[in-house]
Amino acid sequence: MTAKQSRRAPGILLLALAFLVTAGPVSAAGKFPKPMSYAKPVGTGFVLVQLGDPGEEAKHGTADQKRLFAELRAKYAAPGMYRAGDAAELVWPLPVGEYAPYDLTFATADGKNLVRVDGEFWQTESFPGGVRPTEAVQQKQMAGSALSFFAEGKLTRRYVLADFVASAEVLNHTPEHLIWYASAVFNEDAGRFLLFTQEQTRFTFDARTGELLARDGVGLGNPVLQKILLACGVLTALILLGWGLFVWKRRVPDSVRLARKA
Repeated sequence: MTAKQSRRAPGILLLALAFLVTAGPVSAAGKFPKPMSYAKPVGTGFVLVQLGDPGEEAKHGTADQKRLFAELRAKYAAPGMYRAGDAAELVWPLPVGEYAPYDLTFATADGKNLVRVDGEFWQTESFPGGVRPTEAVQQKQMAGSALSFFAEGKLTRRYVLADFVASAEVLNHTPEHLIWYASAVFNEDAGRFLLFTQEQTRFTFDARTGELLARDGVGLGNPVLQKILLACGVLTALILLGWGLFVWKRRVPDSVRLARKA
């Protein structure tokens, strides 16, 4: 890291901390998370900026956190990828009005590509159960954006929830949202983005183009594992049957067996 980059780092980390320290207390208090502004370090020379809801930011957090939110908004006029440093040099913008939390955005170290998990399920996913969302809400969320790929700010590929889940009925839920997302892994070295759903399915994408490369079951949803479990079940049944015959023969007197044969 150069001396210039090392001077930038404290400011970048401080802006990232503005998000992290605020998100923790809100969740810990049992409140639904809300869109909050943050600046996420990318590589060694970029910062991904997302601007949240000013009204929610005014309601939550300590005085220091609110000050950091205000500084973010004063420095960055719009969401997007910026060069790290004191000047807010926009590299490319993101669409205004589209928001994803800190841990649902994944950018390449060169600042050119972004993968974003979409939707608002993250606001209530920690509180599953209750009544299901209305049919209209479920269908809207099934047709809504679930995963987006950007190259230098331009949308290259977008997937809706129905691309990953066949039916809303199989999903866990809260009264407001369908809960489908489990986790994601961004392997920049391999150029792959892995998306895991609650239905134990793994989707593998080209991280830069957004092309879907593979769809596999994981855990109990893996078809190979299902065949293995079936084979184990059959083998177990045969072993138990053989053991039962062995025990039965041991318990029946030889005279009785000979009489039956006669």
